[in-house]
Amino acid sequence: MNWPFIWIIITLGALVQGCIGIGLSLVAVPFLVLSHPELVPVPLMLAAFPLTLLTWFRERKAVHFPDMGWAVLGRVVGSAVGAWILIQLPKAWLEPTFGGMILLACGMSLLGPRFTPNRVNLVMAGVASGIMGTTIATGGPAMALVFQHIEGPRLRASMAVFLSLGILPSILFLWLAGRLGTEEIVTGVWIIPAVLCGFLLSTHVKPILDKYQMIRPIILIICCAGGLALLRQTVLNVIFE
Repeated sequence: MNWPFIWIIITLGALVQGCIGIGLSLVAVPFLVLSHPELVPVPLMLAAFPLTLLTWFRERKAVHFPDMGWAVLGRVVGSAVGAWILIQLPKAWLEPTFGGMILLACGMSLLGPRFTPNRVNLVMAGVASGIMGTTIATGGPAMALVFQHIEGPRLRASMAVFLSLGILPSILFLWLAGRLGTEEIVTGVWIIPAVLCGFLLSTHVKPILDKYQMIRPIILIICCAGGLALLRQTVLNVIFE
């Protein structure tokens, strides 16, 4: 493996997530799927767990727990569905499908009614997050789009709590599906230092983003970029076939 390349990509992704609540998977997955597909989804998900816990601790004063119960319930259901999908469907179908879903959600956010973190939206976003997180390690966008209009500290805190609790059922269902073993655990541990480095850098960057109210535009840009990246390979295949 090209560990310097992997660590740089993971550090950048962790920096983004530490600032806006999501980003590790959206930054890392498009590169890793092409160069090191064995890192997706399990090792990347394992490495993301300490990042979400650290962010939760850092932003603990802004946590709004009433949001979390419905979101995590949806995530558990979505994780079970995602594990089943991972077994049943070819991986080639997963990325374009979820890439299109992310772009559709971004378009709705820009042109449609404002998303609010109410019970129905939280459950639906939780289910979508569970499915996408378990299949392609990209579970953040669905929930981040629901939370995009709230202030930076609460957004980061909500996403950190949701992802911390949501990763656990994803890992459980991946283990039950036979996708989690010693090799995946060891690989995940190897990329944790890069995650920690990105988190430390984010502590210095996030106050700037909060001050200038840049979190929502960055979330939309990151989500759109992630959706396009997931669609990229499918588009290239159509063009060159």
